[in-house]
Amino acid sequence: ERPLLWMIRSSPPSWLFGTIHLPDERLNTLPAVVESAFEQSTAFYAEIPLGSAMQLKTTRGMLRNDQRLLTQVLPPQTLARLQLRLRSIDPNLSVGEFIGMKTWAVMMSLLMLDHKARHPLGVPLDLRLYELAQQAGKHTGGLESVQQQLAYFDQFSEQEQIGMLDNKLRQMDAAELRQTPLSEIMMQWYLRGEISSFAEMLEHYPISADRAVQQRAEKRLISDRNKRMAVSIVEILRLHPGQSHFFAIGAAHLGGDKSVQHYLKQLGLATRRIGAPASATAERFPQHR
Repeated sequence: ERPLLWMIRSSPPSWLFGTIHLPDERLNTLPAVVESAFEQSTAFYAEIPLGSAMQLKTTRGMLRNDQRLLTQVLPPQTLARLQLRLRSIDPNLSVGEFIGMKTWAVMMSLLMLDHKARHPLGVPLDLRLYELAQQAGKHTGGLESVQQQLAYFDQFSEQEQIGMLDNKLRQMDAAELRQTPLSEIMMQWYLRGEISSFAEMLEHYPISADRAVQQRAEKRLISDRNKRMAVSIVEILRLHPGQSHFFAIGAAHLGGDKSVQHYLKQLGLATRRIGAPASATAERFPQHR
């Protein structure tokens, strides 16, 4: 309805676009204003490089390196709930497919798997944009390295990661009782383009139920990364003057008072929302508890 697109006031203009890391055919057609900005750009940057080699490196980084298996670290109740959730997504799925993965990686995979099962023809928007950039011969890159992104998640202890997984399972169970999958709730938020409700979304769907862990997660996974990506954007524009760049990052990094736009402003780069919503009224999210 209202694409999460910002013009960066550089010469020529560059663009900052919010994506969502879920596959969905409703995103297969870009809004006209986004398509125009994308076509004007000579380079495309996602959060991390999205080439095959980088995707393989990401996959490897999600594997455990502590000589333990997922079944050895998860409490029996968590393991049982995870098994039920996986079977509800696909009767052929089981914990066995994830036995060598880090706990945070399993947690991060659940919404993707659930949404993919419901939208098999969809492709994650950032990956689709990368493929279009490749086809158009644009330069492609990332604002972070794979190692940097993985390190943000690896900072959490095993117990904290288990708490995050438990919390995600609870949220998905509660959403299922309301007959609206959690991934669809997130997708509807994205499709509305109401970035002003981002803080409310975090309140209703926190990464962790532990307040202290949640505060650290918001700092490490959102605000710290926002600052790093803003610095990367400024450096890219400095190194490549006279070019238009298209930066595509998760919509969560464009909301709140410590957004990427906030840090860009601190670094001397102004941004302007294109097709901003007429009303700043925040959407309400159903309670997950």
